[in-house]
Amino acid sequence: MQHARGAYLVLINDNTISASDLLARHWNVHQNRGDIRQCVPGDFRFPAAAQERALTRFLTQSPFFFPQPTLRAGEYWEYAYVVTCNSSVKRDALLAAGSFDARFRVAEDSDLGARLSHKRFSVRYVPEAQAIHAHLPFTVADLIRRATAYGANQLAFLRKHPTLLAGGETFFGMLDHEAADEWRALLNEKKQEIESLAATLTRIDAVDFALFFTMKKGDGTVADEITRLFQRGVPDVSWYYHFSGLVRTWDAASVHPSTESVRAANVRDEAYI
Repeated sequence: MQHARGAYLVLINDNTISASDLLARHWNVHQNRGDIRQCVPGDFRFPAAAQERALTRFLTQSPFFFPQPTLRAGEYWEYAYVVTCNSSVKRDALLAAGSFDARFRVAEDSDLGARLSHKRFSVRYVPEAQAIHAHLPFTVADLIRRATAYGANQLAFLRKHPTLLAGGETFFGMLDHEAADEWRALLNEKKQEIESLAATLTRIDAVDFALFFTMKKGDGTVADEITRLFQRGVPDVSWYYHFSGLVRTWDAASVHPSTESVRAANVRDEAYI
């Protein structure tokens, strides 16, 4: 980012395939509202071939990975909507917020979004700025690897942004030994169930989804039943391995901040929008 020279930056992934007018769409938004503190995400969808498998079909319809599938055009005050797969922002604003934190190999956009939120930046979603997420195939094994990586990053992310702990009211607790014990207990309790569920999802995901529409099931089709299974099962599998990665990182650390110091940081920190 330090080497960029334009007044505005368009942030994309290495697997982002942009529409021919993507830059013009981003430019127009900023020109019409250049005095506003805003980050502008555009649309970001899997290619049409994603419909051929149950997992990626679910991801095209759900905001579980990216908010765009269910997001309407307009302004939002939500740091998690800063997704840098297809977004634009003033260069000076990004640098003033500290740019990207090189320590984060994943969730670097959530970290940036949290810091922009501190500076009262809104998110203006512009679906006309379109791009394709060229990340196929994406399998259940990929889902597990992704969740584990994000979980391993979660400890550093929440310690950097302790207000997100909501005073210990989330399942992340206060990132202390008590919370870590709860995470381990959950993993031990759910291990067999989640491994069995992941194996089931993997078997189903290996089949062309179109076939399920030809199979009747009650008043609907097998496709309907599988859609419901993936709606329930994908988040369960993902969160299990997320916490698995978190616990692994916790156990690898030799020293942890005290609960009192985390609470003190939580009080001092500014609120997020």
